[in-house]
Amino acid sequence: MAAPPGRAARRLDLGAHRRCRGTPGDVSGLTDVRTSAPPASSPAAATALTLAGAKRDKKAPYVYVVKGRLTGSFPASACSGRVSVAVRRGAKLVTSATVPLAGCAFSGKVTVSSAKLKRALPKRIRKRHSKVRLTLTVTWPGSSSLAASSRSITVVAR
Repeated sequence: MAAPPGRAARRLDLGAHRRCRGTPGDVSGLTDVRTSAPPASSPAAATALTLAGAKRDKKAPYVYVVKGRLTGSFPASACSGRVSVAVRRGAKLVTSATVPLAGCAFSGKVTVSSAKLKRALPKRIRKRHSKVRLTLTVTWPGSSSLAASSRSITVVAR
């Protein structure tokens, strides 16, 4: 859980607490419970994900245009590299792609072929031409100065 801007995140330090070994009401064996700031870590980058175009594609090959950007208060030089886009049906990976980052923004197409979609479906659904919900997950692995981030969106094929 992220702390509100301008406030330091605090957590309970349970290692500083000792149990009372005396009689009930005896507080001589207790120490104060202290709070401490979390260890310094890299700031998180939130992934703003939008889907350019339709959320449903009725004809194979199913093509989805994914656009987004890494948002936060950090220099543009901190976000470089590639984001990965995974298309899943349930836990099963249908297809994946990588999209380059250009100045903290990304844009790319993900294509799901009819054969790949059929392989990810259970046999009872393969021949029926019913709607199939897919989850597109965009993941940025992070960098030396920013933590990893990911975002998901649901689309429909067929």
